[in-house]
Amino acid sequence: MKKLIAIALLAAACASKPAPTDGEILAKIAEEYWQHQLDQDVSLQAKLGLPIKHLPDASYLQAQHESSFGEQILRRLDEINIGHLSDDDRITYSLLRWDARKPVDSLRFFWLRSPVTPYASPIRVVNQTLSSQKLESSERVRLLGEYARFVDQITEVVKVQRQRGYVLPKPEQPIVRGVLSSYLQPPDKSALRGGDDTPAVRDALSRLPARPARRECRGRSRRCRAPSAPERD
Repeated sequence: MKKLIAIALLAAACASKPAPTDGEILAKIAEEYWQHQLDQDVSLQAKLGLPIKHLPDASYLQAQHESSFGEQILRRLDEINIGHLSDDDRITYSLLRWDARKPVDSLRFFWLRSPVTPYASPIRVVNQTLSSQKLESSERVRLLGEYARFVDQITEVVKVQRQRGYVLPKPEQPIVRGVLSSYLQPPDKSALRGGDDTPAVRDALSRLPARPARRECRGRSRRCRAPSAPERD
């Protein structure tokens, strides 16, 4: 008898629990999106003083993942009745939809965006972060250990772009070469050390290959192709 009463009370409590409002649903989506940005955006982590978890993933596969995440956010936003939102929530809704739409729309143009132009390269963002941030030596060594992978991904993107006929204009190529060459410095002059002269950081810098892509291409055909790249139309 007591068990039946307990079950009845539990059922009544569940039945009386109100469904979340559209504003509450929006707040949950916004929180999840913000957390995703904090996990992925290195510059945002540095700006807010958060630990830098990993260097960015510059591959086409990661762009696909970001596009899928954006589509998921948009589908959840479609289920919200905008008429039930407050004025502030409507602004949040519009900004969130606009932000989530960007990786979805930009995926189709992935191969048209150069990752090595000085004004838009993720290399610049990473280098500025490593050179300007005060990091623990162990954290800097860990991130430097990911640097070759990061540059290799960018190299693979440029190679596929070249195969598909997407290259930088000739007048811009010397500028890009000059900027990229400036990054190749000996450990004692490298800005990536961020003023850290500890032996561990120096050792990590000395192990960075000057041309990571050559190491990745060794033993393969003359041209390397990113395995995640779609075939040319």
